[in-house]
Amino acid sequence: MKRILVVEDNAELAKLLELILRRAGYEITIAVDGFDALRQFEVQQPDLVLLDIMLPNLDGYEVCDRIRHQLNSDVPVVMLSSLDSYLDMERSRQVGATDHIAKPFDKDVLLTVIEKYTGTTAQ
Repeated sequence: MKRILVVEDNAELAKLLELILRRAGYEITIAVDGFDALRQFEVQQPDLVLLDIMLPNLDGYEVCDRIRHQLNSDVPVVMLSSLDSYLDMERSRQVGATDHIAKPFDKDVLLTVIEKYTGTTAQ
C-alpha cells in the first residue's frame, strides 16, 4: 500500500482528502503545519506528499525546498493550493515540486495525478 503525506492546515479539507485517499486504497498521514510536515516526512517515509502552500510556520514552498535539499529526497511533491497563477506554479517548480493542483480540485483529477506519480491505480 502506497503512503501519502497530506499536509493541510484546514481540518475539514484534511479530513476530506483523507477520506478520498483511504477509499482509493492509500495509507494516509496528516500534517497540519510546515514543521509537522517535515517531522512526519522523516518518520513515515511517504511515497508522495500532497502539500498545501499556505501553511502556518513554514509555508509549502519552504517545506518542499527542505524535502529536496535538507532531506535530499526525490519523493514526488504535489502542491495543492488556491494559489494557481503562472507565478505560483513556477515558484512550485523552482522549489522542486513535481506538480501543482489548484483548489478547489476535482476528485478524479486529484486521483489521476496521484496515480501518475505513485504508479498505482485507485481502488
